Amino acid sequence: MKAVCRRVWPDCVVSGVEVASGVANQPMSSLETKLGASNRAKAALAYGDMGVGIEGGVEEIDGKLYVCSWAAIKDHGNEGCGGGIFVELPERVRREIILGRELGEVMAELFNHDVGHNEGTVGVFTKGMVTRQGAFEQLVKISLVRWISKEWF
Repeated sequence: MKAVCRRVWPDCVVSGVEVASGVANQPMSSLETKLGASNRAKAALAYGDMGVGIEGGVEEIDGKLYVCSWAAIKDHGNEGCGGGIFVELPERVRREIILGRELGEVMAELFNHDVGHNEGTVGVFTKGMVTRQGAFEQLVKISLVRWISKEWF
């Protein structure tokens, strides 16, 4: 995220803080996931001039379950959000989540390591073609539209 923010503000100082999302540990819709990202950005704003929040969740569409992700950026008056990276989950993963388990827990069990804080589910199922880090960086970039193209907002 540092590299993304420094492309817009070269002299900015970026530091990570852990903040609560204010949503379920396993958000079950894109809307809930977006709210989690927004809540994280708002909480992170207490530590600087801007706050960035990122949240991952799942969304059921046409009987299939997809990973979804959102990023939100807030300053004192503006908020920009970007969402996407919908990746279909295999049926065996979907079943476990519908039963109430968290995606991270299911993936760690299936792959014997902490997928969520490493390559991410998207990285596992694309075999590294898309990484968690790369996906989140794209979301942060599109969340910056309000600042990058301020003449339109």
